[in-house]
Amino acid sequence: MSAIDQVIARARMAGESGFSERRQFKLARSRAIEKLRRFALANPYFYVLELIQAAVAGGAEFVDVGCGGGDITISWVGGALSEDELAQLFDFLFASKQRVDIAHVRSLALGVNAVLLFSPESVIIESGDGSAAGTARMVIGEGAEQVDVGRGEGRMAGTFVRVTGLDRAKVRRETGHRGDAEGSLEYGVIEQRCLTAPVPVMFNGTPLFGWSKQRVPGLFGYQKVRSFDEGDLYGTIGLNPSGGQAVFRLLTHGVWVQSYQHELIPNKWIGGVVCFDRLHKTVDHSGFVRDEVFDELWLRLLPYAEELVGARAVDSTQITTGEGLAYGINELRVCLREQPRAVVASPALSEAKVEAVAGIADRLDAQLLRAEADHLGRLRVLGGRELLLWYIDEDCDEDLRFYAQAELPPPGPASLLPVIELDPMTADKLLDLLAAASGTSIEEDERARIWRPALGESGQIQARLYTPTEPRAARRGLLVELTSTGRLLERRLFASAHPGRVLRVELPTAGPSRIRRQFEDRPLLWGIAERFAALCVPLLHEQDRRVLRGLGVGSIAATADEAKMALQVISRVTVTRLRGARPGRVSAGLSFSLLRAVTGFDPFAIPLLPTVSGAAMSLRALALLSDETGGLVYGRVPTVPADLEGLDTARILDLDEDREHTLLGLLGDSGYVRVDARDVLAEHAGLQVRDMAVGLRAYPDFPVLVEGPASALERLAALDAAGREALTAELVALLWARVLAAATGREEEEHRRQALRHLQWIACRIARTQESPDVAAELLELPLFLDLDGQAWCLRQVIASLQAPEGLLVYYAHVLGGAELGTLAAAVRGEGVARGGRPSTLAVSGFVYRLLVPLGRVRLAFDFDLDDLEAGHNPVTACEAFLVSDRFEASWGGGVLGVPARRLDEYRVQLSARERGAVGALDELARLYGLVGSIEIDAGAWTEQTLDAVVQRIDEQGEALLSALVARLPELAEDRQRYAVALEVLLTYVGEQLSLIGDHGGLFISLHTSLAERILGLPLFDIGGATRCSGERLVQRFRRHFESGGAQQAGAVDWPAILAKDTPAPALAWLDAHLQPARVILPASAGGEEAGGDDTTTTVTVTTTVTGALQPWPSERPLDAAGLAWNLDHWLERLRPDRRQPERGPAFSPTRVRIVEHALPGGSSIFGDDVGVEIHVAHPMVVAALADPGSRTLAWALLGLYGYINALWEFVRNSDEMSFQRVVAQALSSGELGLLEPPAGAAGGRGAAGPS
Repeated sequence: MSAIDQVIARARMAGESGFSERRQFKLARSRAIEKLRRFALANPYFYVLELIQAAVAGGAEFVDVGCGGGDITISWVGGALSEDELAQLFDFLFASKQRVDIAHVRSLALGVNAVLLFSPESVIIESGDGSAAGTARMVIGEGAEQVDVGRGEGRMAGTFVRVTGLDRAKVRRETGHRGDAEGSLEYGVIEQRCLTAPVPVMFNGTPLFGWSKQRVPGLFGYQKVRSFDEGDLYGTIGLNPSGGQAVFRLLTHGVWVQSYQHELIPNKWIGGVVCFDRLHKTVDHSGFVRDEVFDELWLRLLPYAEELVGARAVDSTQITTGEGLAYGINELRVCLREQPRAVVASPALSEAKVEAVAGIADRLDAQLLRAEADHLGRLRVLGGRELLLWYIDEDCDEDLRFYAQAELPPPGPASLLPVIELDPMTADKLLDLLAAASGTSIEEDERARIWRPALGESGQIQARLYTPTEPRAARRGLLVELTSTGRLLERRLFASAHPGRVLRVELPTAGPSRIRRQFEDRPLLWGIAERFAALCVPLLHEQDRRVLRGLGVGSIAATADEAKMALQVISRVTVTRLRGARPGRVSAGLSFSLLRAVTGFDPFAIPLLPTVSGAAMSLRALALLSDETGGLVYGRVPTVPADLEGLDTARILDLDEDREHTLLGLLGDSGYVRVDARDVLAEHAGLQVRDMAVGLRAYPDFPVLVEGPASALERLAALDAAGREALTAELVALLWARVLAAATGREEEEHRRQALRHLQWIACRIARTQESPDVAAELLELPLFLDLDGQAWCLRQVIASLQAPEGLLVYYAHVLGGAELGTLAAAVRGEGVARGGRPSTLAVSGFVYRLLVPLGRVRLAFDFDLDDLEAGHNPVTACEAFLVSDRFEASWGGGVLGVPARRLDEYRVQLSARERGAVGALDELARLYGLVGSIEIDAGAWTEQTLDAVVQRIDEQGEALLSALVARLPELAEDRQRYAVALEVLLTYVGEQLSLIGDHGGLFISLHTSLAERILGLPLFDIGGATRCSGERLVQRFRRHFESGGAQQAGAVDWPAILAKDTPAPALAWLDAHLQPARVILPASAGGEEAGGDDTTTTVTVTTTVTGALQPWPSERPLDAAGLAWNLDHWLERLRPDRRQPERGPAFSPTRVRIVEHALPGGSSIFGDDVGVEIHVAHPMVVAALADPGSRTLAWALLGLYGYINALWEFVRNSDEMSFQRVVAQALSSGELGLLEPPAGAAGGRGAAGPS
């Protein structure tokens, strides 16, 4: 018995044989239905063609089809399927069509999936390689819900698929195709479509097309024919048909799929039979997708057509080597597959430029080709998906400079977290994202002419997200670096909830010159950076979850970089509030709570904060410590000298700027004090009022917190009541004058805010003790407190609310974006003071809360004990209209939450307990998300953890509702009123997550959540351009405005003048409330050392102790690049006035200067970061200094270098550059500035010329 006979015989016994081993699983019916719909064939009886193609693709030598009695069996010999392939058969439906090596399994899956439409009683598949344990068996039961897979009994060399009980009547009713139990339609389909099959096909024992095997099909009816076989492509084409039209019958795996007319050569009638297994079929398998593989088919047929015609086709030899040798189509295809990297030079390039382009090809490890831009599509088709193409046209000077520069080094020497790789994407996918973000569409013609040439001719865009231990420029946000071939195209820094990350996006074949030419007036690279920054948000969110879970394992040193990262992660899921009782303390005060559940450990108990005394402290301990420090938290940073004399260093945190920014995001500026030189804010009679240090040192019993020598303190203790009141009045007057004085620089603004804090202390102390009645009368009228809208209230009005029966409801002050003192100072000087009435709410810090408690009834918002709380007015009614809403159920209860469709004065979530009659209200989260709603708690399910669960659920629901609101914004745009409500809710949320921290390093922008980051990236603001502008861009605009002059010199931003006239009121109000210098937190500086731009006392700091060992540059020796670099390095370090002076500590080591010969990023002549600057040897100031060495050219070079530093780095101010110019001029006129000879060995180290 032949092999095929044995397979056929076993197939007929399929129901009788069984498994020697098997496993069983369920096939999800819903997923099966989805597959049936998604992969439905144009003709349901084409299932038999898929099974025959599976046989041919698997290497069958013979195919037998047996049909009768309502069953069908297809058997073949050659090729075998494994047990694993059968077990995962339906997963192959979704396998890539590029995988020709698995085409046999994919076709089998398609055929079996299609036959399930007939609702068969069973589908049995067996396949074996002839060995004892080499037979795999699969049985799909009736209804396609149960599948058995395992090892079949006995041996078999071949494969069969047996389908029993096909319900052809069902298919006839559903599709109109009439088949019968004897397989008449199957027979007709095979007879029509398998005529050119390369192996014999039998139907019920009869060969349909003979017994012979013929791989390359013949062609009849043409005057001249040409056969070919290239492995994956074979067939016969002919010239001039004797009758009818010339058509191509296109096959895959020997089965005819579609006929197609195509003019290979103009005005020549050519057709044929061609099998190309790599062609991609349409979803219903009735034709082929017109893609790059389809284009490849015609390119590869072209040489055979030219051979038939006896002449070359027009433009068929326009692609040549760099030396001008022409490539044939197939030669070119082989060449590109062997070396899939090519630099393509325009034929219009001069020979000199071609030689330069050849150098680019060498650097890119690519071959050099010459071709017009119109031929790039042909190259892409022939080279396949792995091909990388760089096209250089005649305007290539910028490209030559770009590719000559060195590749970017890795973002850092080490990484805190594993690198995250984003999913690769094509240029077209990126274009879709850009179009969706701008609300426009990009037509195919525009994509082909403009966008694709700029983004690159080939290759996939790759992106990697890094968390370096030394983030450098990324310290203030998410730094997106766009590169091509590893070389820098553009850098953009985005405000982010995850600062310190570097996202490197590789556009492998983008052309810098074409990007500049095509998009000079359109920020293409900015838009790309924005889209990829948005794609990172969910990845960073998931990374946070993993880090948070990992914190429960092992320990972290408080001074380690890992502790800094852990603190940032915890802060992003933490809400700061005031509680009536806290873990470890029954009294009210500062508390931190998690908004996401963490099991197995307490993140707030991890000691992540080092103190100056050397101990480490947790966030929970810090909250309790604030009870002993007046509700304040103290810290110092190494960049600002701190006067610690007489202070308890165990209560002062030892922070770097990153940790300090994280704490400011949690506490706000009124809850945190940076310990610096402790400036004197007021002084009288030998007594000083300095920066506050409550809890760090002892103060005398006096309304004002004063310090001084023992003699002055003794005089104070001896004063009578009148003397005490007079001294108090004098100091209060000095402090109030400090508040009202015009601030000309950062230091004055800091003093203003510190003075306000002292006045709050004094006013509340006097109101409590009833001393100094005359001073008290004045203090009662001073506007020293803020409500939630940023309006200032005087103490008299606040006390009226505190002493009312209902008391005063207070919120933790971070609802003002963390800049409470700046907002209060601005309100006091402007029109933000309430003239009448009394406040219903206040925004307070832990410090202010402790001042108010002795004065009356203070009610804490966001404090959840359910005993005897009154909810007040509930804004939720059964007929309330929501913009978005959601009803939920949980083990502890349930409720409904939503964003109302109209603006409300109060946002409140009612909280009630069944069977207890007690109700409460969660105001703070309601206000945060703009929610109203009602939650009912089941008393029987009540536990100590229930309230935390409620808070977490509201936070999750709130975030989900705002995300849904973002999705509805385009729809709401048609209704201006509802759109304005939605806009206000979203921007209010962003404002409460946004912190602006001003330091000498510039403006640090902190967003505390990914949702806020997403909202800020939406195009919500109209500035009169073709498309709307995102809030992120306006934040960056404000950054530039602020850094140009600081908190005072910059002045207020006139947002109405910038935005379009019809801008919605909530957008303007938000910008005025949040993007103004007054809203910038200003931690204490180094005092007088960092004075503003009018400083005229700066002197040259070079002394004989520094330069005495250095000799002037020998006049007889020419100045070289290494010597000039060392001098620039040396004098820059000695003369610069900004905070990189070496005496400020190792964290700000001097900037190093190098003169180099290699190309710099972007073709620039000067380039650097915060570690060093590289200057190209051809830079004019270098050329001038080397040609005419002396103190004058050295001075000009120093001025140019520092001007670049000022333009690049945020911590250098315009006032610093003015001071530097004066210092250099003074050193030049005094003769102290001159070229020096480096000490031995120095020229070969820092500042050396040559490649880096």
